[in-house]
Amino acid sequence: MVVFISSCQRVTIEIESIPDNTPAGSSIFVSGNFNLWDAGDGTFRMQKAKSGKFYLDLPMGWGLIEYKFTRGDWTAVEGDACGNAISNRAEHVGSYWMGFVRTDTIKNKIYSWEDLGATRCERITFRIKKLPRETPKNDKIFIFGSFNDWKQDDEKYVFEASKKDNYLYYTLPKSDSEIEFKISRGRWDTEEVDINGDRISNRKFVFGKQDTVDMDVAGWMDINPGLEARDVTFLVSIPSGTPPGDPIYIVGTFNKWFPGDPRYRLKKLGPNLFSIKMKKPAGEMEYKFVRGPWGTEEMDVFGNHISNRKLRTSADTVKTDIPEWLDIPIDQTFSLNRQEIDYIMKNPDVCSLPALDEETTVKFSLVPNIAKPTFFYIRVGLPSSPNNRNYGLVDLVKPGSKLKIICPVGSIFYACDGPFWNDNRPKEKKAFVVTTEYEGKTIDLNLLLPPK
Repeated sequence: MVVFISSCQRVTIEIESIPDNTPAGSSIFVSGNFNLWDAGDGTFRMQKAKSGKFYLDLPMGWGLIEYKFTRGDWTAVEGDACGNAISNRAEHVGSYWMGFVRTDTIKNKIYSWEDLGATRCERITFRIKKLPRETPKNDKIFIFGSFNDWKQDDEKYVFEASKKDNYLYYTLPKSDSEIEFKISRGRWDTEEVDINGDRISNRKFVFGKQDTVDMDVAGWMDINPGLEARDVTFLVSIPSGTPPGDPIYIVGTFNKWFPGDPRYRLKKLGPNLFSIKMKKPAGEMEYKFVRGPWGTEEMDVFGNHISNRKLRTSADTVKTDIPEWLDIPIDQTFSLNRQEIDYIMKNPDVCSLPALDEETTVKFSLVPNIAKPTFFYIRVGLPSSPNNRNYGLVDLVKPGSKLKIICPVGSIFYACDGPFWNDNRPKEKKAFVVTTEYEGKTIDLNLLLPPK
């Protein structure tokens, strides 16, 4: 026997809550298979009750309905808590064969609007948009960091490729604290490096409303591309005191260190900006910039000789800042002011780290709390280039001694769990970040000493 029971005359679609970032006064519409998915159909505009909830009455007997909520346009459609698209909502409205669905009120919650982004996202997706061209096709790409005790080959943390956009994806659950991480191919000697092939600082992320972090991997520690068919463009910024008519050359292993080689003269793009495009030689490339013969080569910000630059990268463009020239008086191009220079000259024991023109410098002291002489080795990451601006400090400190520091705001002091770095790469820790509040202060050097 078939039983047919008449239903009640209406059903109410109710919205219990909307995202906090919903613009005040917004109209909310329900759109579905019952109105040809018209996102701004005034007939299906939700009414707002005094309680703050939104509602709309529908006639019974429609059977299965599919629907979504919008703010009047498909660009302003509802999403999940991470701001991503969701599937259509679906409900049975009314009676049907062999049974009965009595649905007086269909309760809904809107978690986000796609055009306004995430609200209470419980996960974060890391997306790698670009890998080095030399990346082995069959190698797995791992994310590792503070969330997995820095284990490099944990199979639970492998990126997955998307057929839709060819990017790599990995999703982590919400964390209440800052996480630090890196990308690798499963071993310490395959971790990511910067465009010059040098080790980079840990990536960092603080959980918030953001639901996706986009990344590019510039290179791998164990792969030296050395592809002769590849071009690289150098964009070189020179100090403001450089004579305006002087030529700029690149010199290195590729031309047997012959300075002033006309084949490697840079093209002038602007008052202080030069460029050259050249083939990447096979093997590792070492180079420097000169204005002609030896004696006009680049120096660091204090007029000291620097090590050869190295190109171990799959990047197509390398940006370089030249702070000083050997043959030009330092006060013509120096990036510190006269007062800071006087401080350095009057304190021969001061440890001075380069600052660029736009950077504010801070002077402070490191004082050890030790009973006997102790070696320390620290790394300082400065806030911007040149030459990667990572500096290692090695010294033997004695009880009662004081190490005077002058460095830019934003400099990060790192310590490691051994007396020095070596091929085993012991873990580092971030000891502190320099702010203007450090000016004239005394800091405990023990923060940078290896654990006993």
